[in-house]
Amino acid sequence: MEQSRRIKFREDERSLLLRLLLQVASAREPEIAAVLGGRRSLVSLAPEQRIPALQASGVWFQLLAIADELLAMRARRELEQGAGVDDVPGSFGSVIARMAAKGHSPEEVQARLNDLCVGPTMTAHPTEAKRVTVLEIHRRIYRKLTELDQPRWAPRERDLLVADLESEIELLWMTGELRLERPTVEREIAWGLHFFREVIFEATPQLYG
Repeated sequence: MEQSRRIKFREDERSLLLRLLLQVASAREPEIAAVLGGRRSLVSLAPEQRIPALQASGVWFQLLAIADELLAMRARRELEQGAGVDDVPGSFGSVIARMAAKGHSPEEVQARLNDLCVGPTMTAHPTEAKRVTVLEIHRRIYRKLTELDQPRWAPRERDLLVADLESEIELLWMTGELRLERPTVEREIAWGLHFFREVIFEATPQLYG
């Protein structure tokens, strides 16, 4: 496998994703790849290429958001490992530690927790336009990045993971991000069930465990 696909442990995720996106774009739309790489301006493209170029930029922004989410989680994990969960802003541990510091007894804290009611709210919001297919690709890309973050892989195994990641980016390139037609009730239900299947069922045991 070519050297360009080899990455070092903890190579900057943004650089990796941009490199793979440029490889996908170069194979499919070289002129759009030049825009993504900063070698051409959008206005230099033919009019019919400008919307696809903007869509390609949208793919890059999606990948950036995934990388930022991963980096934020890594920073949170490192903070928890170094200082403890009580120092992680926004965590239950941090809130309970602040309550304890203000003199609230464990019984008072437990009484407050017993009054909490946590439940999902699924809404068909018009601004939530991403298709379930796109959300699933995002999740797979995130998981591939977390796998690459592990130091245990041999170079050959790492090359395979990077190749899989490039394949997911290519799928994202080929999959329309936005719904072009009004979603049906069935599609809205499928969108809501996606979060139960991929997020809520996995997170609930962590919350109540």
